Amino acid sequence: MKTRRSTVRSWRRLLFIALPPLAAALFALTLALPALADTVVNITSPISFTRTNPCNGENVTFSGNGHLNFHLTFDSGGGVHYDLHTNSQDVKGIGDQGNTYTIPLESLDSVNGQVGREATVTLTEEVISQGSAPNFVLDEDAHTTVNADGTITVSFDNVTTACQG
Repeated sequence: MKTRRSTVRSWRRLLFIALPPLAAALFALTLALPALADTVVNITSPISFTRTNPCNGENVTFSGNGHLNFHLTFDSGGGVHYDLHTNSQDVKGIGDQGNTYTIPLESLDSVNGQVGREATVTLTEEVISQGSAPNFVLDEDAHTTVNADGTITVSFDNVTTACQG
């Protein structure tokens, strides 16, 4: 019986000694969890490019601002989940045949990826003629990489055009 009491006392003593550090570690972990909470990143950048309207052969030079809004959520396994809201702000085009165009882009895409790895979303943008010239469509790939600290890099490429309609 004496041995049993010693074991019980030893267990209680160990619990008494171990409980405060365990509680502190648990408290510290709960403080660290907000780092996994949602993050919002807004990027507005100037746009300038030239594309050919495939319907009439007109070269169109576009300029304006593009806006990207990322709503990021990081998980403990190195994953990043984000909604990408894209819109073009005042992007207008002037063609070499005198036609004017707008790109009223607004899209929302959800992406699941890994921190540090590239994810690609294809954006389809309608190009609307402000006159009698035919409308057309731009498709482009948006490559995004989200680093562990929430820094985002974005690049666009593989732009193709098609007649609409």
